[in-house]
Amino acid sequence: SGWYIGGSVERDLALRAGDQLRAGQPWATVTFNGRDGVVAGIAENEIQQREAANIAASTYGVRVIGNKTVLPMKADPFVLTLEKAGEGISLKGNFATTASRLALIESIEKSMPGISLKDELVLASGKPDGFDTLAGFGVSQLADLASGEVTLSNLEYTIKGKPAGPEVYDKLTNAVKALPAGGKLKAAEIALPDPVLQPAPAPGGIELHG
Repeated sequence: SGWYIGGSVERDLALRAGDQLRAGQPWATVTFNGRDGVVAGIAENEIQQREAANIAASTYGVRVIGNKTVLPMKADPFVLTLEKAGEGISLKGNFATTASRLALIESIEKSMPGISLKDELVLASGKPDGFDTLAGFGVSQLADLASGEVTLSNLEYTIKGKPAGPEVYDKLTNAVKALPAGGKLKAAEIALPDPVLQPAPAPGGIELHG
């Protein structure tokens, strides 16, 4: 019966502390041995580490909380790839904070409403100053591509793809000549747009111009 009581105490504490963590620091998990628990997970910063431990420790019935949370590994280079194909966009690479990740997703949804997103970003430290501004510029360029990708490696910028139409080709190619936020152009492989064929009446039929 002692084992049963102990097990039920652990389950009860894990459920209640887990609920509080999900509400306050959802990246963290907690496990218990009796009334003693351990929080774990990858935090964005030291403040989050302390807050997760405090939340678990404040749960009624908890005796001791150990803190085994860690900070994210440094990404060098810090990278982001936005790939547009078919009806969707995939996000790969790194993000430094939940706020910056959500801001990136929001900018994509605002510039390309209704497009589907596949988010495979991984938490990491080491993001250089200006990275988010350059990423936002990349999103605006991706919106003008029918298909292709934009890649940031620290502040090196690469764009490859096919323009959504002939009217945006010059806009795309001119914009990369002066990148924001200290960005450095590594490569711009923007395909020439397909010619627009315009039928015109002609003796014996029509002629195509374009």
